[in-house]
Amino acid sequence: MGWLLTLMLAVPQVEGTVQVEMWFSRESYCTFARSKFTEQPMYSLTQGAPRVPVTVKDSACRELGPEETNRVPPHMSAQATPEADTGF
Repeated sequence: MGWLLTLMLAVPQVEGTVQVEMWFSRESYCTFARSKFTEQPMYSLTQGAPRVPVTVKDSACRELGPEETNRVPPHMSAQATPEADTGF
């Protein structure tokens, strides 16, 4: 079905935590993206103000269950088939 990356972000201009979710067709893609989002700095950009760092407070990759097909983007539904993790 696919893998869901969830990032919990602390964005200075927003009160509370911002949750971002991204779908991936393979576990290896999800874990790679997770490592990149946590090691590379992110910034919030506001017109007329300096860029402000965004902090990743928490992150997780998890496999989607069969009842979560609505979370797979329509244009990617052909990619959402069971697979063996090739280690790629």
